[in-house]
Parts: sequence; C-alpha cells; structure tokens
Amino acid sequence: MTETLGIDLDINPFEAVVVEEEDGTRHFDLSTFPRVEHLLIGKPVDVVADSVKMLCGICPISHHLAGMRALDQIYGATHLPETALDVRLLLHYASVLDLAAGRLLFTNREVAVAAKKVARDACAAIGMTGHFPSVAVPGGVTQAATEWDLEPLHRLVGKLKEVLNTSPAHVSSGYVGTNVALVSRNGELNPLGDIVGVIRDGSFSSFPVTDWTARVVESRPGSVSPFPLLDGQSYRVGPRARAAFSSVDGDTIAELYDAAVAMVELAAKPSLYGDDLRADVSETPVSQTGTGIVDSPRGILVHHYEIDENGILTGAQILTPTAQNDPWLTQMLTDAHTEEEMERAIRIADPCVPCVSAPPGKMTIKVKED
Repeated sequence: MTETLGIDLDINPFEAVVVEEEDGTRHFDLSTFPRVEHLLIGKPVDVVADSVKMLCGICPISHHLAGMRALDQIYGATHLPETALDVRLLLHYASVLDLAAGRLLFTNREVAVAAKKVARDACAAIGMTGHFPSVAVPGGVTQAATEWDLEPLHRLVGKLKEVLNTSPAHVSSGYVGTNVALVSRNGELNPLGDIVGVIRDGSFSSFPVTDWTARVVESRPGSVSPFPLLDGQSYRVGPRARAAFSSVDGDTIAELYDAAVAMVELAAKPSLYGDDLRADVSETPVSQTGTGIVDSPRGILVHHYEIDENGILTGAQILTPTAQNDPWLTQMLTDAHTEEEMERAIRIADPCVPCVSAPPGKMTIKVKED
C-alpha cells in the first residue's frame, strides 16, 4: 500500500530571518546551516575531499578547490605546475562570474546572462560540464584548457567597463575592523595564494595558510555561529575585505569586471593549454594535517583535515565566509533602525542564502525574538 505524505509548509526563498535578543542585539538566523564535520569523521580523506563539493549547491567550485588544496598538503604537493595553477584559477574566476551574475538578474539582466554564459563556456573548456566539478586532483588538475570562443568574454569585459564607469561607488558600511584576504608573497590579492593577508588599523601583516588553525579560533566551537577570532579579534572576509587590499571597489560590477579581466589574461597564457598537469605526489599521505583555503567569491573558505596513519579523517573544520562574517553582520543588524537598513546590511555581508538574490526592496525581513 502506498502512503502519501504532504508537507504543509510555505518556503519563501527571499525571506531573511533576524533574531532579536533581550539586550537588543540582532543576528542573522543561521540555524538552517548545520555543521557537517562530524558526519565526515571516519571516512577516507580522499573521499571527503571529493564529496565536500556537494555541501553547497551555490558554491560547489569553492568547496572543491578548498578540499583539493587540503589534499595538496597531505600528499606533499608543495609546488604545482603552472598549467595546474592556471586551470584552477580559471575555474575560480568562472565561479565568481556565475555567483555574482545571480545578484544582477533583477537589476542588469543583460550582464547577468552574459556572465553566466562566459562562466559556463570557461568551465566546459577545462572539463566541467555539470554543476559539480571534478577538475582538481591532489597536486594538479585532470586536464588543461582547450581553446574556446573568447568573443563573449571580450564583449562582457567591454560591457562591464561601460557599466562600471557610469555606476556610483558603493556605500561604505562604516566598518573599521580587521580585513582578511588571501595574497601572494608580494602582498597582492591571490584567490589561491599561500599567504593570509591581514589589514588592521591601516597596517598590513601576513602569515602562511598552514598557520590558520593556530591563529584563528572559534569562540563558540562547533556552533553554526562560531564567531571565529583572529588573534582574539573578530574580522571580515569577502569583496569588501578585499577592497581594503586594492583599488577594486568591492561591489558586484567591480567584482565581475576584475574576474573577467583575469580570465582574459589567463586565456592568453600558453601555460593554460600546457601538458604539465600534476606535480609528483606521494601515493600515501606525507602529512596528517592539511589546510585548504580559497578566497572564494564570498570570501575565505577553509577546509582543515586531520587524518590517522591510514588516511582516515579524525578531525575536520569547515569554516565558511558566512560564518566568519557573522559578527560583522550582527553588528550591522544591531545598528539598523529599519527593515530597509537590515536588508542593506544583509546584502553587504552577503551570506550564502537565496534571499540575497531577491529584487531590490523585495527581501522579506522577518524579525523574531529569541
């Protein structure tokens, strides 16, 4: 006998739930973002690093790259071939276009559709034809890029430059805290860099990504809202944080333009189409820890794995940009006086939820008391 179950539940993808505490503090409701690390314990680390790309349907590329960067360390791949680095970078910048385009569907549909197409074409050129990538492997990539039609990319760059020149600069959120981003050894932004750059009180400092777990500690360990602290202080990541390191404005159009220009530069490099795909890596783990960090479209994403001598996962931390920016968003929501200001705060912090793609002014703000 067949039984039919009905679920009487309305789901509004544009709804944002804000929780107000007794003391007046407001925070974004992250209760629908369960931590999954405990579900991964006991599995082979290779399986974990491949399966984590399915943790988020919005950011599969970033989780894929972070997981594989952790495996790079575990299997001793210290220097990747230039072709492998270029292919990974192309994959990353395609994800920037794809994600940012979603925020423009209701304000500049022409640019959004064009950016989506360029991202899809670039991904196909490096072997990603579905939604979940299998491009990177420990120490490299599965294939180099094949030549593809670059005309849509060049048209997109021209259109973005035109829009950028006529767009007002973004409105500052008034943030005066610490900004964190991935950089190269020369201090320039690098989404796949090996150095964590920090700007605090106008001063720049840095540390290697391998020191992340020693420097960044969750003040609420294991919580969906972990409030991580860098050397005891809160910080922010993402486009607004990266803007502190460069002249890039930090808004969606500037983000798209920067990524599209980077893709043009990559497409012109012979190494993108080269044969040296993978570094020599050990067949067995050479390290029992690996920290894979990617400066994803929304900001720094961390995958930290700990394994035993058989390559079985014994500990893990997956720290998303949404979790890291929670203290910043909490402060902006607490300072907000109207629902319009709350919506603006949520869009600025850009948590990984569908409501940020709502048409301007159409986000449904639901305030509930804790």
